[in-house]
Amino acid sequence: MPHVSAETSIFQRDVVDIKDLENNPRIYDSTTAYRKISVIADINELERYSASIGSDEYFLLLDVTYLDILEGFSKGDRVMVTGSFKHVPLGKDIFNQEYVMHYPKRELGEVAISDVKNNPAAYNGKFIKVVGNLTNIRDSSGKTIMYIEDVETEKSIKVLFYGVTTLEKGMKVQAEGLLNGDSLHSENVGQYRDSLPFNVLTGFEYVTTFLAVILMTLFLALKKKRK
Repeated sequence: MPHVSAETSIFQRDVVDIKDLENNPRIYDSTTAYRKISVIADINELERYSASIGSDEYFLLLDVTYLDILEGFSKGDRVMVTGSFKHVPLGKDIFNQEYVMHYPKRELGEVAISDVKNNPAAYNGKFIKVVGNLTNIRDSSGKTIMYIEDVETEKSIKVLFYGVTTLEKGMKVQAEGLLNGDSLHSENVGQYRDSLPFNVLTGFEYVTTFLAVILMTLFLALKKKRK
């Protein structure tokens, strides 16, 4: 089965306490030695031009350039943000978030693509699975970009995977991952196999039973003849 998967999670890296970031910012500063980290805290502020996580004593500003990935979140929500920390010696330190998820992790299972497109805020920051037709796939700057379309509604969702795959346009596929903004960030994408319908299984069982009866009848007939 054509399949892609990531060996480690892209959504969680080394978890660092906000207190440590404030007291030892140079250790985690990605401007000198780039590294990704994760921070777990409550949303302290969430406005159009300002957002932060933490508490009144220790807080961390988020990059407002990417506030679309906070759609559906509210002040007080506990989150895990993963990205890079930037220390600003003469100003306020800032965190460039790549992924934001509700914490603890929320898994919704399989959902319809049309439901996600109609109400993205209800699914943002949560883990979902979608199934549909692969209508477009291409490599772009080290990642694979796919579009999966709902067969009935023809609505599609953008899927990002940082890796390579043998999947091809036209296949029916399923993707699991974290919805952030307008994209599903997936660590697991593969070709979808429809399970056998109930009537097929029932027919198979019927044939098996029928053959068993015939064999038993033949066995009893031969046994009787020998006697």
